[in-house]
Amino acid sequence: MKIKNFTIYFFAIIGFVVIACSAAATTESIDDDPVDNPPVVQSNIGKYQISLSSTSSGGRLFMISVNTETGVSKTYSKSDAVRTRWIEIENSAITFTH
Repeated sequence: MKIKNFTIYFFAIIGFVVIACSAAATTESIDDDPVDNPPVVQSNIGKYQISLSSTSSGGRLFMISVNTETGVSKTYSKSDAVRTRWIEIENSAITFTH
């Protein structure tokens, strides 16, 4: 009976040590934060999506910006390469809700 109890306790201790060591190794790998994987941004406040397009003749440029927080888009125009200022096109705002 002593050999049976010894065997049971021996393998129980071996199993406990294996589980404890594997849990410690897992915890160490979770704590390491790799530099090449930055955290994901959870907020879109202050973020914009911008798209550029031009007419087929290339004489006029358009820029459309979408505020990702509010969903409001605005369209701007630049008539030629000499002009350095974008002018907002009135009544072109669209609000995207989904």
